[in-house]
Amino acid sequence: MTMNQQADSNGREGRIRSGLKWIGSQVRDVRFGRILGVLIRDGALIKGPRFRVTRTGKPRGRGSSGNHDALDGDDVLLDALRDLRRDTASCGGEWEIEFKVHKGIPVSWEMEESGRSAVSDR
Repeated sequence: MTMNQQADSNGREGRIRSGLKWIGSQVRDVRFGRILGVLIRDGALIKGPRFRVTRTGKPRGRGSSGNHDALDGDDVLLDALRDLRRDTASCGGEWEIEFKVHKGIPVSWEMEESGRSAVSDR
């Protein structure tokens, strides 16, 4: 590997980590809902021009405790982000991704290649 290839690889790693960190902060904020319009460009997550968040409420039962809707632990979020990193790292070109968020964790996501009708689910 040449110095330029190694620098490019390190830069790409940094963009992937940065994108995952950003997604982690968004899902902690959203708790329940969806994150729409995020773009993946050559395996790195970036905020897309149509980025938006839809927040949904979750009804509580009468006897539920105050921590019923508490966020899951950091380890669960890290596992989800690791899965997402693995799924997106090899995506060349530009993709749009939509996350479903439950208790501050991205529980599922759908990716669609920009300009094509191909969809792949997690």
